[in-house]
Amino acid sequence: MKKTLTPPRGLTTAAALLLCLACLLSAAGCAKKQANLSIWDTAAYTENTELGHGAKTVTVKVEAADKAVTLTLRTDAETLGEALLENGLTENAVFFTTLNGMTADWNKDQAYWAFHQGGKLMQIGVGDAYIEDGDEEYVFIYSQ
Repeated sequence: MKKTLTPPRGLTTAAALLLCLACLLSAAGCAKKQANLSIWDTAAYTENTELGHGAKTVTVKVEAADKAVTLTLRTDAETLGEALLENGLTENAVFFTTLNGMTADWNKDQAYWAFHQGGKLMQIGVGDAYIEDGDEEYVFIYSQ
């Protein structure tokens, strides 16, 4: 008959508790890193940038967390939404949650992109904002 060695019962329990504690501390460390991320950590452009080619020039300012970047778009698009999409700044020409790589998700934390021009909140969406060369700067403000 073959004998098998088993660790003492107390040692197995202690090892299991240490393993659980290590897992909890690891998860807490990951959560803390996530909480410390700035919205700008995912931004495609963090400095003023010129993008695109076209006859019209449109300026878009993106503001979030006490920082701003101005994106100058050269485009032949008819609407601001089309210009944003063709330059890879949004995922859709009409409705989007991600702008310049930064996500404002109402369902997650009640965040959204407030759309302004001339210091006033726009009463239309980007899909209905027809652009002309040299339009006054459009501003998107990350809001919660």
